[in-house]
Amino acid sequence: MRTLLFGLCLLLNLPTALAQTGRYQAVAIPEAGRSGQNASLGSRVLILDTAEGHLWSWGENEALYDHSGKPRFGTALIYQGRIRAGTKMGEVIETTGDK
Repeated sequence: MRTLLFGLCLLLNLPTALAQTGRYQAVAIPEAGRSGQNASLGSRVLILDTAEGHLWSWGENEALYDHSGKPRFGTALIYQGRIRAGTKMGEVIETTGDK
């Protein structure tokens, strides 16, 4: 868990000689159903690579499964995929579920 946290810190603090300024943007996501002073701003973070469109989420208390299938909870950095631009406003890029 500490290794993952250390890796996240390295990713977010890349020297400007190695990364373009402003390439990675992080947005704190408040806990669902809570707002104002009751919101926990430190529980989830969305990280966007503005140059190539890759997305990651960093979260505490994520369900992590070992090789036996038993869940445990911990901190995780999860790759969410790559976003892509549409051709017109309002276009649905991708859906999940019934097709």
